[in-house]
Amino acid sequence: MKKLLVGIFVFTATVLVAQNGQSTKITVFKPTNGKPENVTKADSLASIEHNCIKWNYFLLGRGVFMMNYEFLIKGNLTGEIGLGLAYRDFIFEVMKGMDGNGNSYWANDGTPTIHLCGEGGLRYYFTELDNFEGAYVGLSLSYRPYSFPGSPNIGQYGTLIPGYNFFDTQFKIGYQYESRYSDFTYDTYIGFGYRNATLNYYEQSNTNYGVTYVPQTIHESFPQFLFGAKIGYSF
Repeated sequence: MKKLLVGIFVFTATVLVAQNGQSTKITVFKPTNGKPENVTKADSLASIEHNCIKWNYFLLGRGVFMMNYEFLIKGNLTGEIGLGLAYRDFIFEVMKGMDGNGNSYWANDGTPTIHLCGEGGLRYYFTELDNFEGAYVGLSLSYRPYSFPGSPNIGQYGTLIPGYNFFDTQFKIGYQYESRYSDFTYDTYIGFGYRNATLNYYEQSNTNYGVTYVPQTIHESFPQFLFGAKIGYSF
């Protein structure tokens, strides 16, 4: 009996020593009261920039200072509106506002006034919208008025205020990206448009009593080529 007890003791000690020499760490998972967090689509969009303010500096050559605001609507679709000040479009006057003698219709009308102008439209980005970056197509409407209320012809030859205004439909293809060296956003586009222009001016007329000026209002519609660039900041 004594030998049996000694044998059991030795066997048990041997097994314990063997287990200690080849021990394996076991990690026991203890559940907590916390619940798994659900990641929603709204959470994934939280880091995406939803607004972009831009300046179309190319329009300075057309007598316009324009600021644009682009905002996310849904998915790849954004909206863009612009508000600015229109002064005088010398390019239009040279290309479309010349009389038979090669003189501008508004050459003698004095200093133009400043008018508010605006535009608005939609954009669709070809790839998934990521902070207003990528290639896009856009459709927009634009209105710009120009006038010369201080013209010496007013009152002398009529009450018509000389000037011109444009109502344009524009289709654009462009690419917008954020600079890797700064936080500025750059937008470059080309496209075509269709312009409806109203021209008000006093046309020179020779009569038996001398030279006089007759008020004229004409409407012209013609296609146009678009090219421009904007710089802005998205947030």
